[in-house]
Amino acid sequence: MSIMKVLLLGEFSALHKNLAEGLSHLGIDVTTASSGDGTKAISSDLSWAGKRVGKAGKIERLFNLSKVYKEFKGYDVVQLISPCIFPKELGINKRIMKYVINNNKKIYLVGAGGSTVNTILANFFRNSYKYPQLYQEIVKKTGDKWCFSPTGRRFNKYLHDSITGYIPIMYEYAEPYRELRIQSYVKLFLFQLILILLNMSQI
Repeated sequence: MSIMKVLLLGEFSALHKNLAEGLSHLGIDVTTASSGDGTKAISSDLSWAGKRVGKAGKIERLFNLSKVYKEFKGYDVVQLISPCIFPKELGINKRIMKYVINNNKKIYLVGAGGSTVNTILANFFRNSYKYPQLYQEIVKKTGDKWCFSPTGRRFNKYLHDSITGYIPIMYEYAEPYRELRIQSYVKLFLFQLILILLNMSQI
């Protein structure tokens, strides 16, 4: 029996790093790839992180990304940490996401953070969720409303039409998709049971 190959693409507070340890403990061939989640500098198997800051840092990360992105292919399962893992400028994120979708078997989007780049989450947190921490307060700090722009909406629709399923980490990230599923606005598979796989020997 062949070993399942899994790519955990992007990072959010070491979620993928910890998940990778659990999957590896189960005998799954798992690869992590990320820029380190900013200043958190979380390590990964494939990295496009840079050491410089400012414009020089952006150029360095783009250069590093150009060297590794072609390795994001040939996996049985890819889990995306967010709709926007790569720079949005010049359509870079869209191009690489299309490459990932076209060159792997199954693609899952995890619901963890990313509330300002996921149109479905942002719409729910802005209009229906009573606590401001998951969207309004983030937008005040970043000013990022890209997901409501025409480009952001088109890309989110493309991505959600292309993925195999969506995996939320908690209630707040599941409820927006439950509402859409009931209303039949989008085709998606919402996982009712989320298994958090950890290497218990390291706890």
